[in-house]
Amino acid sequence: HVVLIMGGKARLSHYNYDDMLAYAPINHNGNEINNTDCAARLINMLESMLGAINIIDQEDIKGNSNKMREGLESYYRKQAYKIKDRTLLISKDVLGKKMDENDITNVYPYKFEVCDQQKINNAIKNKDKTYYYYQPAYTQFKFAFVFDPVKGEVVYASFEKTRSVNLNRKDIEDLAYTIKKK
Repeated sequence: HVVLIMGGKARLSHYNYDDMLAYAPINHNGNEINNTDCAARLINMLESMLGAINIIDQEDIKGNSNKMREGLESYYRKQAYKIKDRTLLISKDVLGKKMDENDITNVYPYKFEVCDQQKINNAIKNKDKTYYYYQPAYTQFKFAFVFDPVKGEVVYASFEKTRSVNLNRKDIEDLAYTIKKK
């Protein structure tokens, strides 16, 4: 995981979860098995963390780490309407065995493409304005984000307290519902 913390403590072991200023999880259970697999999107991870700090300040989000996460998730979900204007890229490496392209077509009415990770990496590298990309992170919990590859803006977020490590129909239904909501 990539984490921004305020310095000042004598040892890294003295920091805990609430010391984080911003956090970008790595999807170790899917398309980023090794830490270096996220290298292509590292710029978007850093941009999104800086963006999160700005959002917290602008929106005056306060509270413990859970309140901060909830406030950010709410903010990002209000941005989801933008997704329908571009093609959503979904790495085939995050589908799992129970989901395929037809399952997505049945519940997601907007433009999307199931592709290899390299296409997403190229969209980030080229700052391609024709795409957004879906990036889950299955850690202790289940996170899902949609990123703008141009500037790392998060335009959708979802958080679940589940140990599930696969993209499923419910995830895509929530994304489609959130896009349509505005």
